[in-house]
This record gives sequence, structure tokens and C-alpha cells, in this order.
Amino acid sequence: MGLSDEIIVPPSLPRLLCSALVGVAGMCLGMFLIVGPGWFFNGAVTAFAALGAGFVVLAAIVGRPSVEISREGFTFRTLAGAATRRWDDVASPFETFKVGWNKGVGYKLTEEARARLGVKPNKLLSGYDGALGGALSKSPDELAALLNERWNERPATPFAGAPRGEGTT
Repeated sequence: MGLSDEIIVPPSLPRLLCSALVGVAGMCLGMFLIVGPGWFFNGAVTAFAALGAGFVVLAAIVGRPSVEISREGFTFRTLAGAATRRWDDVASPFETFKVGWNKGVGYKLTEEARARLGVKPNKLLSGYDGALGGALSKSPDELAALLNERWNERPATPFAGAPRGEGTT
């Protein structure tokens, strides 16, 4: 695969549906435990189901979550926004990690990137500065392998941590 090729990892509709069903089921169970059966519970279940279906439709229409991998770096897009990272910002290889039942792809940033981006340590990310995951068409292991392949092929900079175009004389 050539380094100039852009790769887009689109969302997976079955994974989106599964995520929505699990989320709706969890909210309904919580509501049942709080208020018990009755008209309020029935209305809440209907609202939760409509919300879950709405999020799946919206995610399918806008094609999120997704990961765009290019020569310069990658962009992780969610319904809430997007985060772009240059390959020079990533300090170590991408690794998979588990948080509860979910598996994600974690990465650590260089000290310079942490300071520039204002990234603070996040205990939820198991020691990583950033993470990618969700209802993507590739598994976390496949995504980590693809990102590592591109990270290892990244163009070399003259000095580690030096912004592109600087550090040469």
C-alpha cells in the first residue's frame, strides 16, 4: 500500500445497531428499577427507543464514527466532533486496551504535542493520551495494525519532536 493513499474506516451498521440496542436496554432497565412498571415506564421506553433509533439513523447518514488515515496523520470523527493528530504528535505505537466490555485503540502523544494540545492525563483511557473506538468497520486489533503500519511509514523529521520544515540548516 502506498503512503499517499488515504484510507477511510467507515462505521459498521450492525455495530451501530448493537450499541444502540444495548444503550436503550440499559436505560430501560434503569428506568424500570427506578419507577417500576406503569404508564411512565412505557413512555420512557418509547422515548429511549426513539432516541436510540434517531442516533443510529443520524450516525449512518453522516458516516460517523469514522477514521481517516492519510500521509500526514489521522482524524477520528464522532457525532460530537473530530480530533486530528499528525504522525509527529504520536510518541509510541498504537495498542489495544479494554475499558469494561469495550476494546479501543490507545496512543500516547509526545510531550510537545501534549503541551500544544493541552492534553491532560485521563485515567479512563488506561494511561493513553487518546483513544479511538466505537462502531467502526474494523476491529480494534485491525485498526491498531493499520495505524501502526502508517505510523511506521511516516516521513522522518530531522529531529524528533521538531515541527515539519524546522530543524534543518
